[in-house]
Amino acid sequence: MTKYVDRIYVLKHSGEFKLPAILPGAGLELLFHTHEPFLMNNHKCDNAHIICPRNSILHIDESSEVSFISVRFKSGAFRHFSPIPYLELNNQFASVEDIWGA
Repeated sequence: MTKYVDRIYVLKHSGEFKLPAILPGAGLELLFHTHEPFLMNNHKCDNAHIICPRNSILHIDESSEVSFISVRFKSGAFRHFSPIPYLELNNQFASVEDIWGA
C-alpha cells in the first residue's frame, strides 16, 4: 500500500462466526473502534490503541459487537510515527494518548 502501511481494513462482527485468535507476529496495528472497545485477554482496550503481539496469543472477547478500523504497519515501520522504542510497544495495548498525548 505504502512505504509504511501494509493495509487498512474494517472489521465488523456481530457474532455470526467466531473471531480467530491473533497470533504473535512482526507487525503492529493501530485500531480505531467504531463501537464500544472490546476486551482482549481480559484487558479493556481504549477507543483508539495499538496492538503489538509478540510472545502470546491474543483473544478478543466476543460478548459484544466488535467494530473497528485498523491500520496495519509494515514490520518496523511504526518507528517513523512514534519516538517510543519499538521494544517497549511489544505485547502492549497502548492508547493513542499514551503514544502521542491528548
